[in-house]
Amino acid sequence: MRLSSLADYAVVMMSACARHCGGTRTNAGQLSEETGIPLPTVQKLVSKLSSAGLLRSVRGAGGGFKLARPAAAISVAEIVEAIEGPIAMTACVDHDRQECALEKDCAVRPHWQVINTTVRDALAGVPLEEADISTLRAVRTGAAPLPPELAQRFEQAFGLHINESLGMTETAGLSTVAPPGLTAPAGCVGWPLPHARVRIVALNSDDQATSQTLPAGEKGMVLYQGPNLFSGYLDAAETARSFTPDGWLITGDVGFIDTQGRLHLSGRAKDLIIRSGHNIDPKVIEDALGAHPAVALCAAVGAPDAYAGELPVAFATLKPGSDVTEAELLAFTAERVDEGPAKPKSITVLNTMPVTNVGKIYKPELRTLATEAVVQRLIQNAMAALQLAPAQWPQVQATGDAPVAVDARATPAAAWNTLKPLLDALPVKLVLHAP
Repeated sequence: MRLSSLADYAVVMMSACARHCGGTRTNAGQLSEETGIPLPTVQKLVSKLSSAGLLRSVRGAGGGFKLARPAAAISVAEIVEAIEGPIAMTACVDHDRQECALEKDCAVRPHWQVINTTVRDALAGVPLEEADISTLRAVRTGAAPLPPELAQRFEQAFGLHINESLGMTETAGLSTVAPPGLTAPAGCVGWPLPHARVRIVALNSDDQATSQTLPAGEKGMVLYQGPNLFSGYLDAAETARSFTPDGWLITGDVGFIDTQGRLHLSGRAKDLIIRSGHNIDPKVIEDALGAHPAVALCAAVGAPDAYAGELPVAFATLKPGSDVTEAELLAFTAERVDEGPAKPKSITVLNTMPVTNVGKIYKPELRTLATEAVVQRLIQNAMAALQLAPAQWPQVQATGDAPVAVDARATPAAAWNTLKPLLDALPVKLVLHAP
């Protein structure tokens, strides 16, 4: 299940409606002012929530809208379903379709309905009038690095600091943690569990772990050892690739250990952008771009380049009702990225961000999009210089995380002979269909 920002806004807006108790009506403009939600978004939410029977509208003088039922009789589950549809943790259960290689042989799928029902029942047990966090004393998050801007906004809104933690399936779900009561900066995932150890080693030119242990403050590959560490994968070859000869798990995470012994994460080793031999941490770009008030989600990846190997580019989705240009986003981000080579060359605004079934941004698909843009630009420049009609230009096909395909079967051989060396120079796999 993925909760969009629209569902988040819906809960906030309905909570604001609940504060207008009794028979008092409110309007879209008033709610927009109270909540900070853009007016067009409020109007969209009112339409959806009214259709779901959660709001009641009255036209004419003295009109407006109010809750269709008392706040105590409206649950958070109903609000979420009005915006997102049926609550389900996986698409294959929600829509009766398969989205993984296991298909009908999946042994877990029959149990998802129990989980879905449990999650829905939990949300159904939270009435709107009690949709607050006043009883919370500590907040912890994991799964992915927390954007500093989001952590700051949460603390300002609720007076609670968010501590991050690191958890992996290979370590029975938890590896490092910052205990409640201690304030750790964004990106810090705390100390290793008792009897566990974390080590940082240098990366080689292929971004693989070496045996060189790095001192405090220096970024490298995170290795882990502890009593909660699993013995290995079913695939012996995968186990050999994932462990050092002396038994440390190569986590694939990039980070450093500070002078207090706390682990700080920045991202995954495979996500590093390598520009002319210079390693760029995409989190530097993502933290800067994510601070823009119009940005909902963002991610940075490397776009193939014949000279530099990779160049940093970024993708973003916008908050509902927001309107901002690429030039504005580029200028905003460049001001906040001190590292010159890390300043993104382009920022593409997407309608939806590709994510995994557990809600993490799926960067392989973004790399495909970045490669497609580079290939399209090379084709356009080469074909325009040859004054070739667009109908004879090679066609580019990019789907998911598959290699970008170039179909030049309708392209004159002479034009293809000009273009192909340019494509061959890109440090990325392409599927080429020659004339």
